[in-house]
Amino acid sequence: MRYEKGDPRVLNRMKKGYPRFFIASESAMLFLSLLAAEQCVVFIRDQPVAGFQGRVRKAASQDAMSRIPEAHVTIYCVFFLENLFSLSKQYSQHTGNGISPCLAECCMRIENANDECKQEAGLHQRILSGTGASAPEQGESAGSELEVFTYVEERFGRNFDPKYAAEMKLALRHCIAGALTEGEEKHRTQVQRGVAGLNTLKIIEKLGPGAYFLEHGEGSDYEEFKRILKHHALTPEDPILAIFAECLSNSLLKTTDFPCLRELAIRFKVALVVDETIGNFANIDVLSYADIVVSSLTKVFSGDSNVMGGSIVLTPNSRFYMPVCLAVHVTTEDIIWCKNAIFPERNSRDFVRRVNEINGNALAVAELLQASPKVANVWYPKFTIPSNYDKIKRLSYATGYGGLISVTFVSGKHGSWAFYDSLLCCKGPSLGTNFTLALLYTHFAHFTKLEWAAQYGVDANLVRISIGFEPCEDLLAMFQTSLKAIPDN
Repeated sequence: MRYEKGDPRVLNRMKKGYPRFFIASESAMLFLSLLAAEQCVVFIRDQPVAGFQGRVRKAASQDAMSRIPEAHVTIYCVFFLENLFSLSKQYSQHTGNGISPCLAECCMRIENANDECKQEAGLHQRILSGTGASAPEQGESAGSELEVFTYVEERFGRNFDPKYAAEMKLALRHCIAGALTEGEEKHRTQVQRGVAGLNTLKIIEKLGPGAYFLEHGEGSDYEEFKRILKHHALTPEDPILAIFAECLSNSLLKTTDFPCLRELAIRFKVALVVDETIGNFANIDVLSYADIVVSSLTKVFSGDSNVMGGSIVLTPNSRFYMPVCLAVHVTTEDIIWCKNAIFPERNSRDFVRRVNEINGNALAVAELLQASPKVANVWYPKFTIPSNYDKIKRLSYATGYGGLISVTFVSGKHGSWAFYDSLLCCKGPSLGTNFTLALLYTHFAHFTKLEWAAQYGVDANLVRISIGFEPCEDLLAMFQTSLKAIPDN
C-alpha cells in the first residue's frame, strides 16, 4: 500500500522492482537505439507540457580488455527535467523500448571490469571465450564475479555463446511456431473487449488514435460492439482499425467468443489482434481466429524471470498479412540484445512440459479453493465461461486451463489479507513464473481506480495467484494452511 501511495520510506529503500515500473533515474531514460530515444522525445513533446526541451546523448561503454563477448555496448540517453519523469516512464513502460535489466547488468559488469583493468595497469589473468571458460581458481580477484557468473551459466545454464544470438532468435521463432501448430494441420479508432490490465488500454489510447472500451466482453457488450462497427462502417473517414482482445482477461480470466469476433472482423474488414499471454499457445488456439497474435515471452514461455521479450505472429491467410508484414519491415528495429535472445531460447526448451505441470497444479488448487466455504468466488477458465474456452482449447492431451487463478473471500478484506499474508510463496506483480506467485491484484494494478475496477466486477480485495510447478502436494498443503488462517467469523 505504501508503495502505491509513493511513501518515501518505502521507495527510498527499494533496490529492485518490476522492470517496467521501477526505474532508478528520474532525470534520464536509456535506450538501445537512436530511433527509440528520439521517439521518446517526440512522445513527451506531444503531451500538453509547456517548454519541454529534450536532449539525446550517445554514450558507449567498452571493456578495454575484451574480457567478455559483449565488449561494446552503445546506449542512448534522453535527459529531461524531473517533473517530466512520469511522461518518459509512460513511453518506456508502454513501448518496451527501454533497456532491459539483463543489459543494464552487463553494462555495470563492463564498467566494473574496466575499473579493475585500470587498477591492474592492464594486466589480465585470463580471457574468457564462449565455450572455453574454466572454473575460477581460489584467490583470483580481477573479474572474479564476472568469471563465476559466466562459468555457471555456460556449464550449468546450458546457454549458447552470445555470438550465436542471431541463431537463437531463429530458434525462438521455430519454438513458437512449433507450439502454435502442434497436433494440428494448418493449410483509426480501435476497440478493446473485456476487462484487461490497464496497460493494454493505455497503449491504445496513448500511442494510437483512441479506443472504445467494452468492459465486460460478454452479454450486452456484443450488441454495443455491433452498433459501433456499423456506425463506423458508414463513416469511411473515421474507420475502426482493429479489435483488441485478451485471452484470457486479466484478472477475471474470462474468455471471449472468438468465433463470433472472427465473423464480425471479416464482415466489417477489421483486424483482430489477440494477446494470448495468459492463455498461452500451448493450451489455446487463437491463431485460427485472429489476424495477429501477440504474446509476452517474459511469462510462462520463459518462466525463469531473467529475461524480457515479446512476440508477434501474423496469420498468413489474413487480408492484413502483407500490409502488416510491410509495416513491420519498414518500422521495426532488431534491437534485441544478444542475451535477451539466448536466455529465452534456453528457458523455453521445456515450455510444453512446464505448462502441462502447471495446468495440473492450478486445477488442483482451483478445485481446493472452490470447495472451501470461506471462499466467495474463484475465477478460473474451467469455471468462468467454459463454453467459450472450450472453443479455442487445443485437443492435445497436455492442454489445460493455465496457471492463473483469482479468488475473493466471504469475509472480504479481512479474509483476503489473512489468506495473502499467510501464503508462504513469492509475492509480486507478474505471472507465468516457474514458482508460485501471489498478488493483491486490484490494490496493485488499480490502486487509484478501485471504484472504476469494481463496476466491472474486479473486487478490491481480489487475490491473483500464478501457480508454479512445485510438487502439487506441497502447494495444496500451503493453500490449506492459508485457508485455515482466515478467521471463521
